[in-house]
Order: sequence, then C-alpha cells, then structure tokens
Amino acid sequence: MDANEEYEELIERRRANRQRKARRTAVFGMVALLVLSLVVVAVVIAAMTGRSATHGKRPIASDKEWSSHKELAAYLRQQGVPVEFATASVIDRPDRPAAHFWIGDGRAGTRVVVYLCKDSARAEEAAGAIDDGFTVGRFAIGSFDSTSEARGTTKKIRNTLKN
Repeated sequence: MDANEEYEELIERRRANRQRKARRTAVFGMVALLVLSLVVVAVVIAAMTGRSATHGKRPIASDKEWSSHKELAAYLRQQGVPVEFATASVIDRPDRPAAHFWIGDGRAGTRVVVYLCKDSARAEEAAGAIDDGFTVGRFAIGSFDSTSEARGTTKKIRNTLKN
C-alpha cells in the first residue's frame, strides 16, 4: 500500500466517522426534543388539573350555590351571621382549598374550617374527617377545635346554611 492509498483510506475513515457523529447527534437531538415535549405536556396537564384549576374563576353561582369562600362569607353576612374569613394555607389541599371562618373577635379560638371541594361527593369525604362536619353543596364545613365556642360557631353557620 503506497502513501496515496493510505491517505485516501484515512480520508474515507474520517468521513465515515463524521457521518456517524452527525447521525448520533441527530438521533440525540430528536430524543431530547421528544423528552422535552413530554415534560411540557406533563407540566401543562398538572397545571390544568392542579391547584390553579381549583382556585380559578368560576361563574357567579345562584342562590345557595357558591363558587368561592368569599361568596359564602358574603351570603352568611347577608343572613345576619357576622362572619370573617382568611385563607388557611396550612391545611390547604390541591383538590380542596381551605379557609378559616370565625364570628366576632374569636379568630384565635373559634375558627371553623371551610373546604371548597371539586364536587359534593368529595365534600362529604372531607366533612367526615372534621369534628361536627357537614356539607353544603361543594363545601365541607366543621371545626378541628373541640371547644364550645368552635362548636357554637359551626352550629350557627350550619343552621344559617341549612335553612
């Protein structure tokens, strides 16, 4: 084998190596693009079904069908129950945002937890885990405190909503 043949063989090997590298890079790029697409789809699905979906805007509800804690509190005030509320992010769940309701100055000791669930069946499940728990539509309401003040607040809210 002379120098020209060796040179041609070297050139051919280098060309073949470059082609192999180009194919590997193309395959790697396609796999990376596919993985990235799957991740984006998973994130979009999670965002649509997660907490933002439960906290999203809903149409204004008719009488005795409330779509937010704010609407429920406003209804209770209209009915003469001087209720105040604040979000309860400590006990929030992705499928059921929570708020604490209380009457008057009893924010510390007479809080009632109010979960806004996806549907009434889930509200029933959530109410079963709460002391004196009850449901109204998609809301599960009750108290984690066993004090007489908390039970009184729960009873007052229950009586107002059940009438």
